[in-house]
Amino acid sequence: MMHASKRAIYCIAFFAASTLEGCAVAPQKTLLPEARLEQNLSVGRTSTAQELAALGAPALAVKFDSGYQAWLYEYAAPGAPAAGQDAPSTAECVVLFDRDGIVKKIRRRLPE
Repeated sequence: MMHASKRAIYCIAFFAASTLEGCAVAPQKTLLPEARLEQNLSVGRTSTAQELAALGAPALAVKFDSGYQAWLYEYAAPGAPAAGQDAPSTAECVVLFDRDGIVKKIRRRLPE
């Protein structure tokens, strides 16, 4: 599992659409079910308010000077052990919002 600073670097490097100056919120530890991500994210349609209401606070949020935002959610990787068994593998979903607060891109990363 990556530390918050490594997640921030991952978000910044991945989107590279803005300046490197931003602020981040403290990470949360709750893993979302993958199905909830599928049902509640739509490029060009979902707003930050809708996503926050449907998925809760992200594990990490970065706000760029350009007005864009990147939010990181952690979810149980497909095929990961169920809760209570060995620690589940954590996958990541990074959502990029445009200046208007609408989903611009969604990227997922499975654990290595």
